[in-house]
Amino acid sequence: MKEKIFYLCFMLCCCANVFSQATSLTIDCQTPGWLASYINPTEAQNIRSLTVTGVINSTDLATIGNLVKNYQLNERLNLENVDIEGNYLSGDMFGVSDCQLQFLSLPLSVTKLENCVNWVKLDTLVCGSELFPVFRLSGYLPKIDAKHLILREGVVYYDYSVEGSPIEEIVFPNSLKYISSLSGSNLSKINIPPAVEHLGEIIGGYSNCKHFAYWNK
Repeated sequence: MKEKIFYLCFMLCCCANVFSQATSLTIDCQTPGWLASYINPTEAQNIRSLTVTGVINSTDLATIGNLVKNYQLNERLNLENVDIEGNYLSGDMFGVSDCQLQFLSLPLSVTKLENCVNWVKLDTLVCGSELFPVFRLSGYLPKIDAKHLILREGVVYYDYSVEGSPIEEIVFPNSLKYISSLSGSNLSKINIPPAVEHLGEIIGGYSNCKHFAYWNK
């Protein structure tokens, strides 16, 4: 009888441990290339949300890509407060393709983005900063497969229009002053900040927008 009780308690403890394992992880990586060493192999099986700070390189980005592609990291990936060697980020650095995430926040410190989100389908993308004040298609961000686009304070220029873009909502920062063009065929919600001095072509118009905030000059 005692053995049965001991076995039952042991099984309950094991089950409790499994169900109590965290699904989110925050890592402060101070040595580029060593991100994988901060992740316990057992934890990797359960992580759905990851926040990284510190300094990382392409090796670390490949580690992140592996977690998204081959494990359970499919909810939130927050890279907002990381420094990447060379201040450069491309989608190829993740080493994977055809991935899915609910939320991706790109680094504030990056000054050059090249195909940086072509490896993943997103619900929400957050990007831009004072170091990256221009958001445009050519040379920076090709077709973005995201429904919601949030631009941080510091972005002053927007020029992004792609036919068939899945973007449904754009949240512009108060710092925005110039809109060259944007795709409106799938937009259902956008805002035009009062500081905007020029509003260029809205491809497809904004007739589909249920919420279109503007101002009276």
